[in-house]
Amino acid sequence: MHTVSREAIRVIESHTNSRFPEEAKKEKEAVDMCLALDMMMEEARTAGISQGISQGISQGISQGISQGISQGISQGEGHLIWVMHQNGMTAAEISRVTEKDKEEVEKILKRKKI
Repeated sequence: MHTVSREAIRVIESHTNSRFPEEAKKEKEAVDMCLALDMMMEEARTAGISQGISQGISQGISQGISQGISQGISQGEGHLIWVMHQNGMTAAEISRVTEKDKEEVEKILKRKKI
């Protein structure tokens, strides 16, 4: 067992702004460094996993919002094109007004008819 004095642990903790797990400090005079380092590494892994999960959730929410906005805009444009067509406008006229390619307008109108 590799041990270090409690005083050395206090110095290490204050200079590295870290805390050794209390379980590793069971001995009155010394600290089991192998156990302490294993426990600290496990705590760091757990913290890293939690941080990764939080970042993943945050990115997923942002991506979902962006996709939802994009889909909403697309559906709104499709509805507007359909209403314009129902009011007698041709695909060419709709294309000119909306600045969309005539083929894209025709594709939207085909989808709406189905």
